Amino acid sequence: MPPATYTPKQIAQALGVSESSVKRWVDSGRLPAAKTAGGHRKVPLSSIAAFVRETGHDLAEPAVLGMVATSRRPSLASSQNELYDALVDGLESRVREIVLSHYQQGESPQALGDELIGPAFRRIGESWAAGDVAVHQERRACEAMMTTLHELRRWIATPPDDAPLAIVATPPLDFAEVPPRLVELTLLAAGWRVVAAGRGLPLSEIQESVSRHAPRLVCLSVTHLESPSADFVSELNEMACPTASRDAARPRYAVGGGAITPEMATRLRCDLVATYLGELSRYQGTLVGAV
Repeated sequence: MPPATYTPKQIAQALGVSESSVKRWVDSGRLPAAKTAGGHRKVPLSSIAAFVRETGHDLAEPAVLGMVATSRRPSLASSQNELYDALVDGLESRVREIVLSHYQQGESPQALGDELIGPAFRRIGESWAAGDVAVHQERRACEAMMTTLHELRRWIATPPDDAPLAIVATPPLDFAEVPPRLVELTLLAAGWRVVAAGRGLPLSEIQESVSRHAPRLVCLSVTHLESPSADFVSELNEMACPTASRDAARPRYAVGGGAITPEMATRLRCDLVATYLGELSRYQGTLVGAV
């Protein structure tokens, strides 16, 4: 899908400023844009989102750009209960407003995952186990969040063709959607190209994708394990096995998720065994710096 683009007039209306101001920002490079063959400025949504995040500029008419109102929100932790209620009640527009407004205010995808979305979904899981949330509510909550995260993807600039490549997947019978999407967004925001290899894949098929695409990084999001943990650890170690090669060009393997227990973490020989997206964010930075 091509990125949405807007004219200086539309952006001026949304920001509540003059069109000439927007044109100056474009021409100075503060608001990256492209020009048509006829010389008209076209600004991608990702550039506008980055500008709003960096400057903290208020939006007078956010609907013009498909964005949300920029009234200052409380901290991510303070919004957890609000997001939980919106998810359980299936209020998709409210979910969108909560998550995207925090992103507009400068929060990163990994912070959204670690401090807002993850805690809300863990609470939903606990409520389901206690019989306070029905399965259909949990499914609707996932759908509402995925719709929002799909929209957030359009707000992040597409990395260049020569950017480092990562593969993101989930293991057999793990069909969770939100965790791997948050991994993808974390990497995209850091400038990585991302191949979503798929959900619920046998590790052999993930390895085939690695052989085909030759990524710099392989991320495995593990929310559910169907096979015994010992079998999973053994097979993944055989794939990753960082001690088998000192080749700087070999793929690095990162694994994390709710199904990775502390005991399993001690036996995994991946390059990164993470609990939080923030750990992945810091680790990817070491790989980019080493290229």
